[in-house]
Amino acid sequence: MQVALGSAAALVSAMAFALNVTLVPIAYDSGANVHAVNLVRPIAFLLCMLIAVRLGGVSLHIPGADRNAAMGLGVLMCIELYALLGAIQFIPVALAILTLYLYPLIIACVEHALGRTRIGLIRGSAMLVTFAGLALVINAPLESPDLRGMALALGAAFGLAAMVWCSEHVLKPHDHRVVMCWMVGATTVIVSGVIVVGQVDLAWPTDDGGWWALVASAACYVFATFLLFKAVAWIGPLRTGVMDTSAPVWALIFGMVILDQSLSALQITGAALVIAGMRRTERAIRAESTSSRPRSSSMASGA
Repeated sequence: MQVALGSAAALVSAMAFALNVTLVPIAYDSGANVHAVNLVRPIAFLLCMLIAVRLGGVSLHIPGADRNAAMGLGVLMCIELYALLGAIQFIPVALAILTLYLYPLIIACVEHALGRTRIGLIRGSAMLVTFAGLALVINAPLESPDLRGMALALGAAFGLAAMVWCSEHVLKPHDHRVVMCWMVGATTVIVSGVIVVGQVDLAWPTDDGGWWALVASAACYVFATFLLFKAVAWIGPLRTGVMDTSAPVWALIFGMVILDQSLSALQITGAALVIAGMRRTERAIRAESTSSRPRSSSMASGA
């Protein structure tokens, strides 16, 4: 039951994040800039978590080491955010996003190195098929990229991988709402500090449609991030990352429905590869989990 809930949470998280990405251009077209969008997101997230903690009657107090770890997740979130923003100054957005979604592969390599899971030929091939499908979905350019942009995009991928992987260990001992409060609190402070210290100008939407898009995108971002961490707690970082890889495919679909964008044959082929690769990876993980249970039980009974 928990596996089914976790998989559903990860999939809905990917859909919500994709909808957030689709709505943001509407806010930009209305006059908003990226700094305003990035300020609204953590503030909205923090307010939602504070309300959730208040309504749940939960204390915000957690031991100092765990509080620092939760705030460290907020720092990783900022690293991913600003590294990705920096990357798109030097390389096309599509290439930056494709590089960002290396993060499930990074998590898989870490899990393999630590002996927690085994990549294997089938799973590794399935993840590569998924990645190739993403390249087709987002029309990643083939020309030689700027090394500065690639370094920043890789930094964003490693930052996101570290955040997702570490969150499993930070979330387990405590109420998730409390951990997320400290995490997004740190994010809010850092983003606000960057805006103040950098004397960044905030530009806001100039019409009702832009404001609705900004509010809706922030709500989708909060919902997506909350579900992402719930999924990590339920099914672990690797399975969550695999399901989250579907986000660009959902963005493609939402772009077609909301922004009236057209799909090419290559993008449709890429979407099919992403789905096939995800399904094969999920089956490989499930098969490994199932085959490991009897060995654990027999070892326990033998002991």
